Amino acid sequence: MSKGRLGGFCVILRSFAFCLPLLAASFSAFGADKEELIPANMQQRQDSLGFRWDISNRGGVEDGLNDCFDGGLYLLVNGMNFNSTQQMMTKDGADLVLSNPNINNISVTRRIWVNSKEGYCRYLEVFENSGQGSATVTVTVRSRLGSQGQQTLSSAGLPFGGTLDKKDVGLMAMTNGRPCVMFLLGEQKSEAPVTPMVMQNRDYTFNYTLTIKPKETASILHYVAQRTSIMGNAVPDLFNTFYKRKLLVDPHLSKELAKTVRNFNIRNGGDSMDVGPAFQHVVTLLESMDVERGASDILVMDNDTRLSGTLTTSPFTVETRYGLSAINPEEVAILWGGAGIGRG
Repeated sequence: MSKGRLGGFCVILRSFAFCLPLLAASFSAFGADKEELIPANMQQRQDSLGFRWDISNRGGVEDGLNDCFDGGLYLLVNGMNFNSTQQMMTKDGADLVLSNPNINNISVTRRIWVNSKEGYCRYLEVFENSGQGSATVTVTVRSRLGSQGQQTLSSAGLPFGGTLDKKDVGLMAMTNGRPCVMFLLGEQKSEAPVTPMVMQNRDYTFNYTLTIKPKETASILHYVAQRTSIMGNAVPDLFNTFYKRKLLVDPHLSKELAKTVRNFNIRNGGDSMDVGPAFQHVVTLLESMDVERGASDILVMDNDTRLSGTLTTSPFTVETRYGLSAINPEEVAILWGGAGIGRG
């Protein structure tokens, strides 16, 4: 390319796999390589919105606010109930760390953080294969509401019909008289997509399948929030608040733990965690064009045509309203065409 303008509609998306170190850094900035744990204080917690989190030794929420749950967020591993043999927490008291070192040769730890400021609870289910061979682990998270709800909506705000769309990231249990419940479950294009089951808008079962090599660790990351007075048309915005607007930056998880997550595309350069305000514009554009981040450059020709490969070109200059700018293509995340006076 040489000096000039990008005409027509042409978007060139550079490889986004390089973003992984930035994502992992958002976890490790506050994490310690060797954290100090102390005996857990299992007293109930309350977030800034007034919702109660009465977490049991098994890691489930007993009731929540106004009998929101009749036992929520309970974990089963290969069909066996998780019962912690050790209840610890981080030294600052933020993270509960509940563990069982041997469930069918799998060491299981539930890390639970109530984000009191933003009003949600984060779960990280950590599985370490202590056996000699690879293990296939069925991870089940079950919740029963305090009463039958009105309906269940997808994260897009649509009635749940038994399966999630490829862009869905969770479910919303709509209730009357009790808090509604948001379940943020993961990305369907991830290595471990969720299979949800809903019975009578009261019993919610979420299944994941993990294949774990010997001495390897894999994790499932999910979130739950209680909310009142939620209308159906507000559900997408609620999920966007947590997912797309990047409020899920977690100061309590180390870089090492972040790399083990299987149900969000963190390890592969996905956009699940904090990417910063500048790069967020790129992520938003990718979502609007249904383009997945990956190791290849993508040329978007029109609504249907996508070409993948490697963009090779010498440095070029672009004329802007501020004058000429020299551009090195290898340092550019996105080139958005269609430029002209009065146009983007």
